[in-house]
This record gives sequence, structure tokens and C-alpha cells, in this order.
Amino acid sequence: MTEAPGPAAPDEARALQSWTARPQASAVVYAIAHAGAGASPWNPVAAALPDSLELRAVRLPGRENRVRSAPYATLAPAAAEVARVIAADTREHGKPVLVMGSCFGAMVSLAALSMLPAEVPLRGLLAVRQPIPGHVAPASGERPAALNAQDLRNWLREYRLTPAALLDDDAVYEFFEPLLRADLAMTDGYTFTGSRLPVPVFLLRTAGAHDPLDATAWEAVTSQAVRVHDLPVGGDPLTEEPALLAKAIARIADVAQVATHAVRPANPT
Repeated sequence: MTEAPGPAAPDEARALQSWTARPQASAVVYAIAHAGAGASPWNPVAAALPDSLELRAVRLPGRENRVRSAPYATLAPAAAEVARVIAADTREHGKPVLVMGSCFGAMVSLAALSMLPAEVPLRGLLAVRQPIPGHVAPASGERPAALNAQDLRNWLREYRLTPAALLDDDAVYEFFEPLLRADLAMTDGYTFTGSRLPVPVFLLRTAGAHDPLDATAWEAVTSQAVRVHDLPVGGDPLTEEPALLAKAIARIADVAQVATHAVRPANPT
């Protein structure tokens, strides 16, 4: 892993959100939500975790208390910010780290991990409802960010990628649509080019018909195991079953503690 590039953004101090301080926690989970979302979807998950884990959600520009900051147009600077924020926070607490993302957030998390400084004690990547790197487009081949307003709304509803309450309210959806498009455009066709991760990748597979899983494609991003954990949820566990998701995170954290021993990757050449 390399040094996270670039200076901190002026409002980067607002990037992290922690609802329940757990100084006794043995590990910290950093989490990034789906396209268009900020930190708030992770609040119920954080509350349901055992005392041994503390979840800190990462809020990118353009949402919640960073709504006045322009969202990123490309993935690299977004990932660089996430890497800076996690690295700085980890230097404060010094605990082992798990990084996780839901859908869009899984791609940002993956890109960020290749930028983390070597001293970050990373234990693994958790990906929920993860797209296959490089294959984010729907079966039609048309990129989601290029769909017209109604088709995009239908696509988000069909794949249950956005809470129904947002899609059902015209005014709310109109407000969030530009951010959704920006996030989807950022990760469309993303292909991982960093050094292979030295820690396991944990794929949380849901029961939804629109959630195919290609573990083989993920094996190219890590030198360690790719482990699949099934969740009995048809839609998005982050918004529909946060307590169930919290239980899965706790189980994975136990596995990661055994499977990794703070092994650091070599710097990319």
C-alpha cells in the first residue's frame, strides 16, 4: 500500500461519523454506503454491533453535512480521501481495521485500500451487494448514469439499490438524482489496478435475483482468500435488515482476526 495522495479537503473533518463511542472495542469498521447515500444508513448497523466492534461511517462530499461540497467526478480522488481519513483516524486509535462498502461503496472501498499507508493494520474488505469490478452496467450494456430519468428510477427500484421512500417521492428523488448519477458515473466500469490486497475479501451475498456473484473476479484483487457469506435478504440488508447485517459483520470480524496477522502488502511498482 502506498501513501494516500493529495492534501486534505477543507471539510474533510466531516467525513467520519461515529454514533456510539466504544473505547473497549478491539477493532474498528469503516463503512461506505450505496450511491447517493451518506453516513446515516449505517446508524442502525452500528447500534446492533457487539461491544467488541465500533463502526465509523465515511461520508463523501455532496451529502448530509457536506452537501455544499461538490461530489467527486472520478473514483481516484474519492478513494484517496477515504484512505486519508481512515489512515488519520487509525493513527489516533491504533486498532485493527475492517473496511466495508455497500454496492457503490464496495468499489470506493476497494480503490481506497490500495492507497492506505502500510502502517494501517488492515484485516479485510467486506463487500455488500458488490458489483463485479469492471462490470457495473446492467445486462442491457447501457451504463446506469446514462439512463434517462425514468429508466434510472426504474433500474434503481428493480435492483433495490435505493430506499423506496426516496424513489416514491418526486421532490426527494429530484433532489438526489444528480448525486446518484455522479456516484454511478464514478464507478461505472471501474477496474482495480492496485497491488493485490494482503488480506481476505468477504463477499456478503444476498438472496436477490439481481445479485449474481462472481467470486473468481474478486480473486484478482487479493492474494488471500475470497470468502462468501450468504444473507437471507432479498434486497439491501443495509436499509432493510441492519440487525442481520450487523450479525454478519461480527462473524466476519471473528474470522478476519484469525485469518490475518497484520500482513502488509508490498508497495506497487
